[in-house]
Amino acid sequence: MNRLAEAHAALAAIRFYGLERSGIESEFLKSIALNPGYAQGLHWYGLYLAAQGRKQDSITEIKLAREIDPRSLIINANIAWCYYLAGDYDKAVESAKETLRLDPSFGVAYGYLGQAYLEKGQFMEAIDAGGISFRWRPATPRGGRSLRQRMAARGEKRKRKRYFRTLRN
Repeated sequence: MNRLAEAHAALAAIRFYGLERSGIESEFLKSIALNPGYAQGLHWYGLYLAAQGRKQDSITEIKLAREIDPRSLIINANIAWCYYLAGDYDKAVESAKETLRLDPSFGVAYGYLGQAYLEKGQFMEAIDAGGISFRWRPATPRGGRSLRQRMAARGEKRKRKRYFRTLRN
């Protein structure tokens, strides 16, 4: 295992998603040292850095992953997610749209696009992106509640009712 970049990246990801906090970054760094061209390892490391609040580092790493694997839909979509977490909603929108140019049916990108539009206060765009995302993958109760609350706060009651009626169809 000590010579397999993939094994170190997988161990780091398992620890990260299993909420174990020890040794995650060192495993990612071992993976990158062993194989700097392993896109998935860089991708996961970028997501880890984003979760740690290291916004610019996360964007740098995930963009390196995209350079290695430019057609990966999930890597491209997660660039939008990293921009979203960094609070750069314009770049999150742009990145999500770039992903959708690769595959117009990739629901994850629509979800990130909708969330970025929400943060920008562009509710109708969020509804459009969110509605498409919900057709491709199920809505989460938390995501739906967030949209309802935000629209209610802005007095968008009629639009909100219309949106949630379309989700049921």
